[in-house]
Amino acid sequence: MPMIGVFRRAVQPGHRDELGKSFRPVCEIWHERVPGILGAMVFADPHDENMVHDVRIFANKASYDAHVDKSNPKLVKAMEDWFSHYDTSVPHKGIMIAEDTSDPATRTSSIKDRPVQVNFFVFHYGRDDNCIGQVFGYDASRSLFLPIAW
Repeated sequence: MPMIGVFRRAVQPGHRDELGKSFRPVCEIWHERVPGILGAMVFADPHDENMVHDVRIFANKASYDAHVDKSNPKLVKAMEDWFSHYDTSVPHKGIMIAEDTSDPATRTSSIKDRPVQVNFFVFHYGRDDNCIGQVFGYDASRSLFLPIAW
């Protein structure tokens, strides 16, 4: 089952553009090395220039784990550069949806030397009182995402 994270994160004042620029190299490495990343996006908050919304969609727990692979120094450096623009004094808020989140790593920051406060909800597919409906079905001939006209 996929792992999905939707978070609202604080950015250091004046760092939003740099955060966006530093996210690109991370995405390039993910695209190159982590085939299970189905989507990774960061959106500027329309009401607060020091906040962003970040969405990550992983095919499974293995792809989630691989997206923070500490054995890849290029990825570690790119993520450190990217995270240097966040305001880590403000807790990351949002939700994570997964089949199993018993691994404590799913509830902490991936940058261990820059501790980030996390304050988000964890939901499990159909296994808790908060899942009031779901539908899943994967057909390899169909895209997971609808086409977007620009």
